[in-house]
Amino acid sequence: MLFFKLKPLAISFAQTSIGGWILKLTLQLFLLFLPLYQGLLIMLLLVLFDAIFGVLASVKSGNQFSSRKFREGMIEKTALYGILFLCFILIELALKSIYAYVPFMLCNFIIAFISLYEVSSILEK
Repeated sequence: MLFFKLKPLAISFAQTSIGGWILKLTLQLFLLFLPLYQGLLIMLLLVLFDAIFGVLASVKSGNQFSSRKFREGMIEKTALYGILFLCFILIELALKSIYAYVPFMLCNFIIAFISLYEVSSILEK
């Protein structure tokens, strides 16, 4: 019964100009990253732990904590990882259309590489 109530809502969102496009884009991104969600969640937690331990190491060493420097570093790291994932997803989609290729193998490799980098950064601090 709930599906029948949501269907008119979805149609009304699709007919609106900006709201429908935002909804469609959000759903497409969600479905695109769905096979990678566990690895991305682990990587996100490692990035968060790296940030927390970085702040603690900064305070412990006597350096003054700067929210501006922290924010710029997090934005830079997020943009770098996002662009990296987007490039590898596009490469994998191209490989999948040309060859009989197991999807998201390169992305899983990148998740493992970034996670290893974040773990080494945490252990360094």
